[in-house]
Amino acid sequence: MSVTHIQLLAMLNTLMPESRSVIRICDVGCGGGQFLAFISRELPKLRPNQRFEFYGLDVTDSGVQATGFFQKALATLREADPTVDWSDRLRLTTSTEPWTFDDQSFDVVVSNQVLEHVADHKLFMREQWRTLAEGGLGIHLFPLRETLWEGHIHMPFAHWVRQWAFRERYIKLMSYLFSASYRGHRSVMGMDRDTHAEQHADYIEFMTNYPTTHEVVSAAKATRLRPSFVHSGELYWARLRRLLKKPAKMNYAASSPISSALSLPLWRALGSVTLLTEKRLTYFR
Repeated sequence: MSVTHIQLLAMLNTLMPESRSVIRICDVGCGGGQFLAFISRELPKLRPNQRFEFYGLDVTDSGVQATGFFQKALATLREADPTVDWSDRLRLTTSTEPWTFDDQSFDVVVSNQVLEHVADHKLFMREQWRTLAEGGLGIHLFPLRETLWEGHIHMPFAHWVRQWAFRERYIKLMSYLFSASYRGHRSVMGMDRDTHAEQHADYIEFMTNYPTTHEVVSAAKATRLRPSFVHSGELYWARLRRLLKKPAKMNYAASSPISSALSLPLWRALGSVTLLTEKRLTYFR
């Protein structure tokens, strides 16, 4: 049970409306289905008086997922809950096409470490708005471009370097200082340092698309979703609680918008933030 899973589960439990008897949740970028299986098991324990329907969506052309990931997701979820027809609940699309769900299908759209891989953030927000019911929420945990640490290749600043040739040289240099990633590839695949730097430079170039704070907020606002980063700091408190071997919190206290805004530069520099988007159209009725 990763800390990111705990953070998203606590956010769901804190923010979901209690008045709805059935809550439909879609995990966008569901990958191999581990997070979807986790929340389908744990949420009913936290909300025993509500019924949940879980759905998943991923793309076929991201290049991030291993071959056969969709079949793995189906197998994982069928084992987690064999009573559900997961072949209908899980869908595939491409990074340039609409999501394969009807309008207003969901109460919550959630994603875990996905938005830094999305090719078109405006399309993502438009489809989120389209598939959310009125009053629906989006909860997304991901790193912004402002983060200091590139978590996929385990080096600082690699995603800040724009030119491929410079990035490849930079990664090769950093592999001497931050050698865990390189040692792992060398021991498993016999990869030399030049190949390691080349492949990781390609990964950053073609498999990631980090948005800035301004870009992701603008994309949400353009589709009339209310964006905020409340509870982003709770991720880091959850990590501290784990280090201290304390039980995880599953219900967050109300967050001050002022303190959330003031602390955001710290959280986005340290790693991932949690973006909350809300579909409420009171002004446009």
